[in-house]
Amino acid sequence: MLRIAEFIVTKEGRFDADGRLVVYKLPRGDGGGSYEVAGINDKFHPGMARHLRGLIEGGNHEEAMTQATCYIAEYVGSAASYHESYAVDVFLMDCSFNRGPTGAVKILQQALKTAGLYGGKIDGKAGPLVQDALLRISGEDLIFRLLLSRQWYERCIVGRSESNPLWNGLVNRWINVAQFAVRLGNPYKNLA
Repeated sequence: MLRIAEFIVTKEGRFDADGRLVVYKLPRGDGGGSYEVAGINDKFHPGMARHLRGLIEGGNHEEAMTQATCYIAEYVGSAASYHESYAVDVFLMDCSFNRGPTGAVKILQQALKTAGLYGGKIDGKAGPLVQDALLRISGEDLIFRLLLSRQWYERCIVGRSESNPLWNGLVNRWINVAQFAVRLGNPYKNLA
């Protein structure tokens, strides 16, 4: 989980010329509050955002980086065991960070629905129908469906479209995490 958390910090974080994590003032329309540190914003993670901002303002950039990484790893941990494919779990961990645990499951449900394996509601609950569908789909198939489902979620649930100034950044992020997840492979494969 630390590897995906490190990935999220590097993709979400803003850094100064010396490579130190900084507080980033969010643009209008972002939806995450007024500022963030490595994607940890004051709207959805107010206590941790405030804590990280304090560390950075106090010159403790390295400690802020460590704590942001650990916080993200803990936050996305619930998405770490949905599928036998580590790549799928990595992708869902990133979804969980960006859209919350319920949003990640909605993205997963939509992906399974497009495969014809899930006929339930898109309600964000990983119940028996989701669990059964996950047993019947390969990681290679699911990862691409998840990528498309992130677009669906942004359009249909969030209400953003290609005309939104944040759209291209979002698409690039989804592609980056899919590439990262696939390259990572399964680190547990050769441990037996």
